[in-house]
Amino acid sequence: MQKETKAQHAQFIEQRQKIDGFEDKAVRDLLRYYDTAKKQTARDIQKAITKNQNYPSRERLQRVYTEADKMIRVLTDKLTKPVAQATGEAGAYSYKDTNRILSWDGNVKGYDNVSRSAAQISSMVQDEKLGGKYLDDWLWSAMREENSALKAEVSAAQIRGVGYKQLMSDLNGRYDNMLSDKGNKQNIETVTKSYIQSANAKAHKDVYDANKNIINTVEWSAIMENGNTNTGRGTCPRCAALDGGRYKTVDSGPPCPLHPRCRCMYLPITKTWRELGIDVDEADEFYEQWYIRSPARKILQTGTIDGNYADWWATRSTKFQDNAIGPRRADLVRSGQVDFNDLVVHGTGRLRLLNELPNPITKGITTPYAYQALETAEGVMGKIMTVGDCI
Repeated sequence: MQKETKAQHAQFIEQRQKIDGFEDKAVRDLLRYYDTAKKQTARDIQKAITKNQNYPSRERLQRVYTEADKMIRVLTDKLTKPVAQATGEAGAYSYKDTNRILSWDGNVKGYDNVSRSAAQISSMVQDEKLGGKYLDDWLWSAMREENSALKAEVSAAQIRGVGYKQLMSDLNGRYDNMLSDKGNKQNIETVTKSYIQSANAKAHKDVYDANKNIINTVEWSAIMENGNTNTGRGTCPRCAALDGGRYKTVDSGPPCPLHPRCRCMYLPITKTWRELGIDVDEADEFYEQWYIRSPARKILQTGTIDGNYADWWATRSTKFQDNAIGPRRADLVRSGQVDFNDLVVHGTGRLRLLNELPNPITKGITTPYAYQALETAEGVMGKIMTVGDCI
């Protein structure tokens, strides 16, 4: 790796750490706001329950459900603005800082600055879809699952013969528990972090696209993904296998972020000092700092990086390697039958299934169900692609 590129990458890693600070503050502020707003929603639901007590029994619950749905939707709509504002602030910082890093504080000749204000970004994130949904729809989805589960629970109580009077008296407590549910808060946190990371990724792409003349390629970096150095759990196998992969442009590589709470980045591989128009000698050799932290953001381990995740994985224990990508995949990589970086389809970031690899262990298994059972046992299907594995 060129030394000037190493110096840039160190600054991008520092930038990503600062984005973490934006995320942490946004989540703290949002959850405080949510705790206040949900109290009013809970009071409104209690009023709806009381108001509908005298309707015929077959109508009571449906009326309450309809009113509660509207109130919960209003609650989630209220969260849209603070999430958009936090995303705008983080995005505006990212544009400014990416310009600074890539232009070497304005020293690169002919550099094209790209910027967006926090207000512009806030407006964009409310009006544009991310992953097929608008921001308010994502926030609504964050609570709809719990609301559906609550209704199913009440329906089951009806079937068991619990009286309407008892059901109605229990409803308020049930809704209060739902609005206070830890899972709801985690889902809201996931939406917030995902939007902020998407704004960061868009800032990188826009600035890189505007300055293609100084960028040779871009490199996928999973250096900021959280992982456990003892167990191998944390960094998802897709991000790990993509680490170090180079692409002509951001658009020619996998989508970034790749999954909820993904913290990967495309880092620019630029021309040399003198090719950039900076008349200085080569920089001294040094390596980028990396760190691993717990979900509570406590720093567990730090070090320097020279290489990519695949190189580092090869130095870990067998147990770590098996946990990180699954024992069968690990056996294939250790035996040299499969290259670590080929565990994914680099154009999309999709993890290749076991039957898509040259795998003698699965030879003779022909049914899709059998493959799925093997993948599930391997621990790399389903939830490995979700937020829980990469927080």
